Amino acid sequence: MRIDRLSGAVLPEQHLYDLDLEADFWPVHQYWLVSPHRGKFPGVSALPAGMRLEEVVPTAAFAKQMYWDVGGPWIWGDKRAYSDSQWQDYTALEGFRQFKLFLNDGTLAGYAETSLNSESRQAELEYFGLLPHAVGYGAGGAFLSQIIGKLWDSNPSRIRVSTCTLDHPGAFRVYCRCGFERLSSHYDTIPNAVKKRIISPQEIQIRTKLLR
Repeated sequence: MRIDRLSGAVLPEQHLYDLDLEADFWPVHQYWLVSPHRGKFPGVSALPAGMRLEEVVPTAAFAKQMYWDVGGPWIWGDKRAYSDSQWQDYTALEGFRQFKLFLNDGTLAGYAETSLNSESRQAELEYFGLLPHAVGYGAGGAFLSQIIGKLWDSNPSRIRVSTCTLDHPGAFRVYCRCGFERLSSHYDTIPNAVKKRIISPQEIQIRTKLLR
């Protein structure tokens, strides 16, 4: 059993993240995590020197581009076939917000998208991630804390996020250190996304480099 030393969370076993590129199907374990109240949130951490976070007016074009650029190595595939109209619908979700993270030279480093249901007051961290060139600056945990802090400032009843074993193995741990706990899990298999040409070999190469 893998236990995170800071949050005390039980982490998925490391072997679940192994990807057999020759297999016809890939096993995927999906986890829904929830931060049930603000008392679980350890607080906002400062970004690395010179990096800055900016909330922007949401656009479907930016959401689509970042979904591909950030999500490619992590095999984000559910929205790859979205039409422009579907991307417009996605960014029109209730309480939808879009954020950009920048390096100290002004280069775009990552993004986050959130939503908030006005009736249930449940907030969702829809997407969150760094561009490949921005991995390694030690910004991930601080970036996440900044986004979660902004969500708690909007007074939600709770915050929910989904991750899976196609994501970076550190994602589950980072979420737990930001006040999330396991809500539910689901196991499934999906067709090999490279063989199906949903994900390119180049994206898999980037993934391999990021996991070294």
